[in-house]
Amino acid sequence: MAEFSNTVCALRNGQVELDLSAGLKDIVAGVRDTKRAGKLTLTIDIGLDKDDPRLIRIATGITIKKPERPPAPDTFYIRNNRLISIDDVQYQLQFGQEEHEPKYIDVSREEQANEPKL
Repeated sequence: MAEFSNTVCALRNGQVELDLSAGLKDIVAGVRDTKRAGKLTLTIDIGLDKDDPRLIRIATGITIKKPERPPAPDTFYIRNNRLISIDDVQYQLQFGQEEHEPKYIDVSREEQANEPKL
């Protein structure tokens, strides 16, 4: 049974085992942080040597898929049931701050622009 682990440790003078260990460590940290799954794949291609039938060639490939956090959503405030703004005008008024006109996006006009024209 130790043949497989000994072979993996010998591949590329031990670099495959080091890469697998580092990849596993990164994936475990990512799973812990994001609570999403990750994947570590070791591919081993084995074939006969073309020049010497006594030899086999072993090629390896390592694929590491670390879980990633989804991008944070943008937050907007709604005013008059159709305008959105990144500024909270109501909060500013409650604390006596000077009211400035926030930049609004008229959602109803955005929706009309996206509707297909007949």
